[in-house]
Amino acid sequence: MKRRFWLAALLMAALCTLPALAGGEAAVRVMFATDLHYLSPSLCADSDLFLAAMRQGDGKLCQYSRELLQGLLGEARHQQPDALILTGDLTFNGEKLSHQELADALRAFSAETGIHMWVIPGNHDILNPNARAFFRGGYAGTAAITEAEFGEIYAGMTGASPGACYSTVARVTDRVWVALLDVGVYSSTPVSFGVCREPHITFLRETLAEAEAAGATVLTASHQNLLDQTAFNAESFHIWFPNPLTGLLRESPAAARLHLSGHIHAQHIVTADGLTDAATGALSVSPHRFAMVTVGDGGRVTYEAIPLCDEHLPEGFQAMSLEWFREITMEKERRETEKFGLSAEEEEALLDFAGDFNAAFFSGTLWREKEEMMASPAYQAWIAHEEDSFFARYLGMLMEEASQDGITWDNK
Repeated sequence: MKRRFWLAALLMAALCTLPALAGGEAAVRVMFATDLHYLSPSLCADSDLFLAAMRQGDGKLCQYSRELLQGLLGEARHQQPDALILTGDLTFNGEKLSHQELADALRAFSAETGIHMWVIPGNHDILNPNARAFFRGGYAGTAAITEAEFGEIYAGMTGASPGACYSTVARVTDRVWVALLDVGVYSSTPVSFGVCREPHITFLRETLAEAEAAGATVLTASHQNLLDQTAFNAESFHIWFPNPLTGLLRESPAAARLHLSGHIHAQHIVTADGLTDAATGALSVSPHRFAMVTVGDGGRVTYEAIPLCDEHLPEGFQAMSLEWFREITMEKERRETEKFGLSAEEEEALLDFAGDFNAAFFSGTLWREKEEMMASPAYQAWIAHEEDSFFARYLGMLMEEASQDGITWDNK
């Protein structure tokens, strides 16, 4: 399986996605990205400690934040969307310097290209006590930002709604709006879930009513998930008390019934009772996807998650990133396989499978790889350890759920 993923990486390096066409000249195209986790290079330069910390994570490549940001902006220049929207976790851990550098880059790009930007914060971005600067011998705290400073730094790229923090309406065109829901809980003890409060309900209800009167279609977006993406991570990553929001979206004729989120870092789509939540994969994690939503004539709405093209990245970046991701998975799971009493060859087979599985899940292709993977002896060997292995339980749960295309969606 490893060879197949290397081939996929090489193909991504060779091919770039051209702007999508849907519904003729009237099509409106909105580009979304999430979980950039941008970290100013000056806050981690030459730090072995930072690289060691990255190897304990989920495969983020924050040591290449600047390259990934330039890759995203290169894609936006190529794609020429009507707007670019970033849905939270803009920074690694809310460092003020990281926010300032990111905002300056976005503002300059928008001025150069005319592509309008909108942003909302994620759970990492505001009042984060983990803001750090790393250096050769260790690390030290660095300035984070407050809620008010977020609005100041991203002035012109965000808005506000009373009681709903930075919730705002991105009026991309007269007929396509995006209701951006900021449901974060910002405190000195950050939490990963979001909370729907009465002001969020009022904001969305009023937005949908105004859009219906104006004949506009409304997409919605937030950092946290509107629908439970997987049983594995539902409670920690979703919006608490979302029922009023989902009820409004299912009932309103103005709603596109497509919600954009992120937060889980994996590329994943779920649909329930006619409402779809597309969690776009983290830009900071292989294969570094962004999403393009196209609203065409006749109410057709399409979603496609697209990996950054190597043309906009350093040479061989996607292949390097995939191998980094697989290695991190394998290093973590070696702690479990060492307990199984396997031969060296058997253990490496299980670890190689774990790397392939996690790469498929995070890239949104698990549904396509599922049948072949479940037939693998390595899968059966992992599942035999469900009682004493966290990864085996994780593997079984996600494999059982993998049934929907995780990359594309179409309302027709």
